[in-house]
Parts: sequence; C-alpha cells; structure tokens
Amino acid sequence: MTSNYRSHRHIVSACGRWMDTAADWTGPNGAGRPLRYAKDIVPHAPEAHAEYPAVISVQGQDPHSEVSQLADLLRFLRHNGVITSYGQVALLLHSVKDAVSGPYLDGLERAGIPVRCEPAGHVRVPAGDEVLVTTIHQAKGREWDVVIVGSLTGPDMATDRIGRNLTEFGVYSGEPEGLIGDYDRARQHCVAFTRARRLLVLTASGEPQAGFASIWAEAARWPGVDRASLARQRFGVAAAAPRSTVDIGCLDRLVVRLTPPG
Repeated sequence: MTSNYRSHRHIVSACGRWMDTAADWTGPNGAGRPLRYAKDIVPHAPEAHAEYPAVISVQGQDPHSEVSQLADLLRFLRHNGVITSYGQVALLLHSVKDAVSGPYLDGLERAGIPVRCEPAGHVRVPAGDEVLVTTIHQAKGREWDVVIVGSLTGPDMATDRIGRNLTEFGVYSGEPEGLIGDYDRARQHCVAFTRARRLLVLTASGEPQAGFASIWAEAARWPGVDRASLARQRFGVAAAAPRSTVDIGCLDRLVVRLTPPG
C-alpha cells in the first residue's frame, strides 16, 4: 500500500480508479503478464480531508467558452477567499507552444486573471500573484493547491511519438510498441493530476479524449457544483517550493524520454 501525502482523498481515489482504465495494462489482446504492478494508493490521514468537490470538470463548446468558464471558476475561488493568490494555481498542458497555450493565456488575461508562462527548460521563477502555465513534464516534483489539467480534447502528439522513437533509436522498454504511447500518457497524467493538493480541475473544449472518460465522468461539472461547501474552504498560502522527492505512486518503471518536452 502506498500513501499519497499531498492530495485530497477525492483526488487520490479518482486518479486511482482512472489509472485502472486509462490503458490496457494486460498487454496485447489481454494476454501475457500484467504491464502495471497492482497498487493500492491511499490518501494520508483521510479523516483530515474536508468534504467538498475536489475534482471538477470544465467543458466548453469551443476553446473560448472553455477558458471563459475556467476564468469564472478561478474568480469564484479568489472572491470567496478559497485562494488568496493566483500563485496557488497551476495550469498544466502537454505543450506551452502558442497553438496549445495561446487560447488559455489570452482568455485568462482578457478575464483579468494574471498568468505567467514557464517554457520547458527555463529557470523557475518564484510564485507571484499569477496563474502559472507550464507543461506536465515541468510539473514533476512540484505541487500546488489548485491544479488545472487542460487540453484534454486533442491528441497528445508528444506521447504518440514515443513508440516510434523507441523503435527508431533501438531502445526496448519491454512494452508493446503500439501501446507505449497510451502507457506514457497515463503515467504522465497521473503525475499531473496528483500535483494538486486541494483541488483538481480538468478542462476540455468539446468531449475529452476517450482515455479520460472515467475520471471525467465522476468529476463535478462546473458551474453546477456544490458551491457552498467549496466556498467554505481555505487553501492556505501560495504555492510551495518544488520538492526534491521522486513520485513513484504512478510509475512502474523509469521511461526513457526521447522527445523534448513542450
């Protein structure tokens, strides 16, 4: 049994259930040994977690309405004192290239919410009163009170290339080539989801990818959430400094990264 000392119990349980369905861990055609070790990840001291919607989904008909609803949620958190600084919030994307991050950056700024983009491989700047926009890859070893994982509608091209790259460079991971992208996507997003201490927000314009169906289905849909219980929460101070610990709860083995992040 592995304890998660960071995240609210609803985040831990939702992520654990999702990982069971995020990929076919039994291998090709359900044959052969399992490709993911069975884990029972539990929250630390579950009785200490308040009852409120800790996993929320935001769904727009297009990128504009997606970001508009996301901004409405963030303003709600700030106006009600749930967060005292936008620096407690991180928006994690599979890339911060303009095609992916641009609609979020532009939309949040138009809504009066300050944002700061942290490109892959640049120096980490201490948190100010700004929503941090960075990559899932850059989020490893870090944590925030509120984590938004966006861009769940379109394909993650970086992980889709992993199987081909492993073959091209002659690197064998012990996993079927056709499934490596699915496995890597699941592991990366499990790490992303559990960067959240108090609130996990999933966003999509339209329907999210099929691989996220189970966690999306059980998330409370904004704006129809229990606002009263959420407004009573106080998520503490600005984002903590990055930890040096390695998260092993979602990872079965180290995976060679042959594609540059971002």
